[in-house]
Amino acid sequence: MKLGSYTFVWEPKNFTEPKADKIYSKVLTYSSVEFFSWGTDIVGKEISITGEWMKEVDFQNLQRLMDDDEQKTWDLEAPMRLYHDTVVNAPWVAGKSITGAGGAVGLISGVNIVDDFVIFSSVTGDFVNLEVIEDDSAPQKTSTVTGINIYPNFTVEVLEVNGDLHDGLTVNFPYRENVELKLLIMAVL
Repeated sequence: MKLGSYTFVWEPKNFTEPKADKIYSKVLTYSSVEFFSWGTDIVGKEISITGEWMKEVDFQNLQRLMDDDEQKTWDLEAPMRLYHDTVVNAPWVAGKSITGAGGAVGLISGVNIVDDFVIFSSVTGDFVNLEVIEDDSAPQKTSTVTGINIYPNFTVEVLEVNGDLHDGLTVNFPYRENVELKLLIMAVL
């Protein structure tokens, strides 16, 4: 994952999924409710990225990105998240390719066995829901696609960088715990 000129060297534990929210307003009247909807949009969504710890030097790099008060490009470096059913001969393995029944191919860069999805670093073709997928290992692993999320790059504003500073006497370098980075999506690239 990249934010402006900074490439993440720490592994974020969680982050808000960058997906569109419904834009609406509601007004209670004496006997009912008036509801107004403008559809869905991702612009204006706040993203929280959290991690257990990071070196102080990396925290300062993020702090500088916030302090320069300019919009940045947020690149997830993972163009697709493919959700799947139970994997036969599990688990998927990073570095292997998955091919869909329709011919799409994706190179696995990450595997989440808790939420049943793989992250692709590159994709050729289009995966579709409910198609059978298989990898290039022996024994071959197979599953069925249950969902697909495609993530573009975003222009963001860095809102906050927080973390608890520790002197590092026990690990020989200062570090931050409970790190949180907050971004505001300004545009989809």
